[in-house]
Amino acid sequence: MEFISRKTDIRIPKLYAYDLRNQNNTGCPFYLLEYIHGNTAEEVSRTYLGDHEGIPTQFEEKFWRQVAKIMTQPASVRLPKMGSGPYNSAAEFYADYPFALSKSLGEQPVSGQEELVQAFQALATSFTPTDLTSACAGFGLANYDLNPNNVLVDREFNVLAVIDWNSVVAVPDAALYRFPFLMGVGYAVPGDNDTHPAVLKRHELGRRFAETVERVGLENMEGSTGRINGHVVLTKARVFSKEATAFRSLVHVKMKQDWVNGKWLKCLKWLSEHNEPDVAEFEHGVQRVYLE
Repeated sequence: MEFISRKTDIRIPKLYAYDLRNQNNTGCPFYLLEYIHGNTAEEVSRTYLGDHEGIPTQFEEKFWRQVAKIMTQPASVRLPKMGSGPYNSAAEFYADYPFALSKSLGEQPVSGQEELVQAFQALATSFTPTDLTSACAGFGLANYDLNPNNVLVDREFNVLAVIDWNSVVAVPDAALYRFPFLMGVGYAVPGDNDTHPAVLKRHELGRRFAETVERVGLENMEGSTGRINGHVVLTKARVFSKEATAFRSLVHVKMKQDWVNGKWLKCLKWLSEHNEPDVAEFEHGVQRVYLE
């Protein structure tokens, strides 16, 4: 948390004290954080009436722009290695991390879990290294707990602070392109043909969110405070790239649900049989269905 505070402009509660040992004077691990008066965006959203799954419609753009900055700034903090390996390249990360992830989910794997991990690793061998400028060399940080339940806001959805930084990790660039949960935004999964109106609406909101993230990144390039060496722009095109889409299978396998694994197994098979232009065309096709 202190590292993120030094490297970005993100508001994070101050850490006053902590002890992660079980054997201490309190009898359990603890940490003391600064109190910030506000509620989570998830809680505040529930107080507004209307047909919205996530953020109320009138505050969507405002909240998305703030979330975009909270995603982009850590992504622009580049580290020389990533993960707990640590790994020197995306290829090393993809070769080892999926197995480590699967093992961490328990001794009794859910149906489809092992097959999904193997399918991802087979597909990952086809990924090409991201072409980065020297200013953005290395690996950026992603906060996989960045969801509305961990963002404190006021009634007008001004972000007051971001809490819960336990899931921050340096990852390959494709893994930086994520969609927060609980925000009503979604994305189409290649190989899955769900055309329910509610699903298509989530996909459309996801496209708009991706556009917002890219736009905010471009706007902030010139307005950087100088704390960040180089500035990563999370583009819409790469959000829906083959590699970024495939990596989402590893996010969803954590749900430990067989039907979710089955859905993403179909996706990985589809991706293995199609190229990057096919993936882009699939996304455009889903958008056309929504507009019809």
